[in-house]
Amino acid sequence: MRAAGGAGAAGAAGAGRAGRRLSGGGTTEGGGSELAGRRKGVQITVGDSQTYSKKCDPYEQGGKPLTKEDATKLWNTVPEWKLSDCSTFLERSWDSKSFQSSIDFLQHISTASLNQGHGPKSVKYENMKGMHKTTVVLHTPRLGGLSYADFLLALKIDLMPFRP
Repeated sequence: MRAAGGAGAAGAAGAGRAGRRLSGGGTTEGGGSELAGRRKGVQITVGDSQTYSKKCDPYEQGGKPLTKEDATKLWNTVPEWKLSDCSTFLERSWDSKSFQSSIDFLQHISTASLNQGHGPKSVKYENMKGMHKTTVVLHTPRLGGLSYADFLLALKIDLMPFRP
C-alpha cells in the first residue's frame, strides 16, 4: 500500500500539472490546450489574410524572395554589384589604401544599415600583401533570397560620399 501510495502521489502531482485550469476556461491535457496559439483572447497566426501585418511580413513580399526577373530589373539600378547566378545574393568589393579607411567605410555601412533596419548578410575584410579589400554580401535569410531592402541598402552604399 505504501509503495502504491508513493507512486500515486507522484502520479497525482503529474496529473495535477497536466489537468490545471487556465484563466480562459480551458484545461491543459498532455501539454496541449484549446487556448494554444492564443494570447489574451487574440488568435495569433502567421500568413492568415485576416491577421496580415508588417510584423508577420516585414518585407511586404508575401514571405517570398524576389523572383529572378524582378532581381534582374532591380540590379540595373546598382550595376556595380554582382548578382549571383541564382539571383539570391548581391556582392560587391572595394579596395582601400589602409586598414583604417576600410574600418571607416564599414562604420558608414553600419550606420546606413541601422538607419534602414536591414543589415548585410556578411561583411569581410581581407589584407593580402598590403592590399586591403572589403566585401559586402547582401541577402535576406528570412526570405531565402533577395528583398527590396537589399537593393535599397546597395543603393545607399553606392551613394555614400565616403569611399575606402
